[in-house]
Amino acid sequence: MAYDVAALKTRIRDRAGLTTSDSLVTSAVLLRLINAGLNTITLEADWPWLRAKATLTTVAGTDEVSPPSLWVRTISLTHGDTGEPLTRRHIKVLDRIPATTTGRPYMYAVDGGKITLRYTPNGAYNLVHRYVKSETELVADEDVPLLPEAYSQGLVEWCAAKALTMKKETERAQEAKMDYGAWLKRARDNINQGREPLRVEVRPGSEF
Repeated sequence: MAYDVAALKTRIRDRAGLTTSDSLVTSAVLLRLINAGLNTITLEADWPWLRAKATLTTVAGTDEVSPPSLWVRTISLTHGDTGEPLTRRHIKVLDRIPATTTGRPYMYAVDGGKITLRYTPNGAYNLVHRYVKSETELVADEDVPLLPEAYSQGLVEWCAAKALTMKKETERAQEAKMDYGAWLKRARDNINQGREPLRVEVRPGSEF
């Protein structure tokens, strides 16, 4: 579950000591802070609630595919028919192979908002794209972010720090900023969503 915008505004006001009649940090300002805070948190880690999967289908002779809407960064790219992963490389490495060289793609680079493939596909390949997406912009008090309720305190602290800075309450703003930093450390320590260590995967053909 997650708090809606109205509940988040209430929690931010409580944290920062604001009233609903505040002429500086208005309801509209709080909404902008909430969206800005969500965008900031999105960039802090590969959060579980922002991970998504989509199938990207290549076109023969075209060496680029477009990522889905709300895409922020790619986690992995895998052939859907075999489970074979494509290796991510720097775009300069791909540039050493002419785009006219076609075949089954085996590596990719993310550059300029596109995913470039090598080899250039010689047919339609279905690639499983796992990625991190951004939050959808919130516009109404009934809107609900993807950010789970259990992680919402970080957003509250971030917004409270910004609101208190606007009100020139420097000391309290710094306190909220430090609380956000402490929350971020705790949250990052828990994003694996499991206590058992991940088993190391060995590539086929390895000696081990």
